[in-house]
Amino acid sequence: MALQKTNLNRQPRAPYTWLPHLIILMTSVTLLIGFIALHYLEARLIAAKGENLALAAADIADKLDLLLFERYADIQILSRLPVFQGNDTQAKNDILDMFRQFYPMYQWLGVTDARGRILVSTDPGRVGQDRSDQEWFQHVRDRGELHVRDAQVSEDSGGVWAVGFSAPVMDRQGKFLGVISTRVGLPALEDIFARTIREFHPQQGSSDSIEYEFLTRDGDLIVDSILRQQGKVNLLHLALPSALFTGSAQPGYVEEQHLRRHVPVVTGYAQTEGYGTFTGLHWRILVRMDRSTILMPIRTVLRMLGLAGIVVVLPLLGVLLWITGRLRAEWRQSQEECARATAAESALQLRDRAIAASSNGIFITDPKQAGSPIIFANSAFERLTGYAVKDILGYTYRFLQGPDTDPKAFVEIRRALRENRECRVVMKNYGKDGSARWNDVMIAPIHSPMGEVTHFVGVLTDITDRKHAEEVLKRLRVQNEMILNSAGEGIYGMDRNGNTTFVNPTAAKMLGWEVHELLGRPIHKVAHHSKEDGSHYPEESCPILSSAREGGVHRAADEVFWRKDGRSFPVEYITNPIHEGGSIIGAVVTFTDITERKKAEEIRSRLLEQVISAQEEERGRIARELHDETGQSLTALLVGLKTLEAAHSLQEAKGLAESLRAVASVALHEVGRLAWGLRPSVLDDLGLLATLERYVAEYAESYALAVDLKTKGFGAARLPFFIETTLYRIIQEALTNIVKHAAAHSVRIIVEQDDASVQMLVEDDGAGFDVEAALRTPGTSKGLGLHGMQERATLLNGTVTIRSKPGQGTAIKVRIPLAKETHAEDSRRHCG
Repeated sequence: MALQKTNLNRQPRAPYTWLPHLIILMTSVTLLIGFIALHYLEARLIAAKGENLALAAADIADKLDLLLFERYADIQILSRLPVFQGNDTQAKNDILDMFRQFYPMYQWLGVTDARGRILVSTDPGRVGQDRSDQEWFQHVRDRGELHVRDAQVSEDSGGVWAVGFSAPVMDRQGKFLGVISTRVGLPALEDIFARTIREFHPQQGSSDSIEYEFLTRDGDLIVDSILRQQGKVNLLHLALPSALFTGSAQPGYVEEQHLRRHVPVVTGYAQTEGYGTFTGLHWRILVRMDRSTILMPIRTVLRMLGLAGIVVVLPLLGVLLWITGRLRAEWRQSQEECARATAAESALQLRDRAIAASSNGIFITDPKQAGSPIIFANSAFERLTGYAVKDILGYTYRFLQGPDTDPKAFVEIRRALRENRECRVVMKNYGKDGSARWNDVMIAPIHSPMGEVTHFVGVLTDITDRKHAEEVLKRLRVQNEMILNSAGEGIYGMDRNGNTTFVNPTAAKMLGWEVHELLGRPIHKVAHHSKEDGSHYPEESCPILSSAREGGVHRAADEVFWRKDGRSFPVEYITNPIHEGGSIIGAVVTFTDITERKKAEEIRSRLLEQVISAQEEERGRIARELHDETGQSLTALLVGLKTLEAAHSLQEAKGLAESLRAVASVALHEVGRLAWGLRPSVLDDLGLLATLERYVAEYAESYALAVDLKTKGFGAARLPFFIETTLYRIIQEALTNIVKHAAAHSVRIIVEQDDASVQMLVEDDGAGFDVEAALRTPGTSKGLGLHGMQERATLLNGTVTIRSKPGQGTAIKVRIPLAKETHAEDSRRHCG
């Protein structure tokens, strides 16, 4: 008003004539300024909201990367658990059920065998189904590496979109045993979107106005918060700008047109990049809001201001201009303060998210208070100890101490707190339920800008499973050493260069070395350097070294190893490559000294030759006796028949017939004697006991020996015919040896039968002999006879024990085991 009065005084000619122009000018300027301010505010609000949307998309991508990385780590841990290398199906089911219980996001977990058939599954109905035609199984089987399958609908996930993780199950030798596979359902992943959206921009009052979409690397829609068009739309093919921009390195936002509603929207975008060793699936994350929704607050305010301005604009125009300027200045200041507050809040949220998402227990203590009590603990600490956070605040870390806790660990922690330094200990703690858990505890001081220690932060890591695994590995190592040390075969291992890495005592003893002398030495040059004939054995031709360098299993039964003293011995060996991480790192060789087997084969060959020779001699003897005795009798019978034909009277014919009957009786006796020599018919008709009695009687009479035969335990049932034949032939051979070599006066024979076996003892008071010398010289008749007895008994799983010394007689003990069912069947056959 003072300004207006001054103008009137200076321009009395036209008082206030300029006022309409001033009002128009001020109104125009006000409108122009308002338009500019509106545009500026809208642009800034859109930018702020777009950055928030981009942060939300990036936050979702980070959470998604972390979650998928954890599942990626889960599948690796599961595949290496010893339980999946064994045959305990129930234990495998328990592990899978436990994982699904603790991580509900798992839609399905299962384990196949090496052929692709499902052995165990969280869905019992899928056990036994074949998955060998699945791409994930073939990939893991053929490459031996972990396979991650992008989101898709599969029968294993129950018709739900899911991400698949598959890993090979190998035994300790690297043999492929099967595949363990999991399905992480997208509905569980979508919960990350929902929680993040609810946390985003709470002043909106509701997250219903925010849309989000989840795309694969190729742009296929797999999560849609509005239309649920999963798998039906490809936003890259539709050239949606936000979908195209997600391929850039950094998150961002873009203003674009909504494809369905054709309205302007602001879309924040980001892309998953993986976490740790997990390279990620490079999914595209889109979070959008309508532009009108973003600008709704400011437009509402502008409408109210416009309505109020119409009422008071003329009298308060100057005040409004001043207020507007002040508001702009204050708005700029508030934006700066908001940006600083947002940055600080983001840092705090990031810290809180990191602490909350950590699988390790984190706690903070206050060293300024007595005992340095706990003033903060995260949810993981609560989960690992079982104590609620509110119940442990104010307590020292000692409340986790138990009866088996090492007091030295607590002493070390207290010393570190006093000395304001870091410390790390491994100790056994006890939870609220009294269960003991092994923890790796790290304590570190927190310094103020002035360098003063204000707090201590502790990190609690549960290493119980690792401790148990170490104990299991220790036991397995001890068991493996015991197995190697007690094995009857020689076993040694070597690296790719052929240097010995381990050797069991049996192998060292066979080779004539001490175990420590062989370790680190090139085993080919030590024990496999030459062939049986003494010629050089080149390394490039050695199948053992080939297995260690190129792989493959090699067997041999016709080579020799060399002892330290330069002597060789025949061996049978098998070599297998050792795999680690998909590479061959060496080989393990198992070998057996087959010297005794070679000798046995040689003896058996000689025995076979002797048997064949004896058979030919027996055939010759029978042929001669048939020709000399039976043939003569038959010839005499033939001549007598011709004479009988020319008889002149009945009395003469009767006389000739009487003489012919005598000739026929002699021939029949000769044939019977030959048949008894080949196989006594009484053995088939009456059994072993009757045959032995007759044979022993004839033997005693023929060789003027006192033979005492005793039998015990035999009932009405017959022994199997092959056992009777074997015992009869062994007694024949034993008595034949007595006649030829013993010069005995008496023989005692005892034959006994019980429920489990039949035993026979043949003793004589003859000259005796050196048993070992006779067995070492199988070429003699005595040696072949003894080996023949042993061979006959061995064919029936029996044993022959020979005791004799020069001048002290000989005792031969035979034991043949009986199978009850075989005995009964044979008895029925004889009785029938």
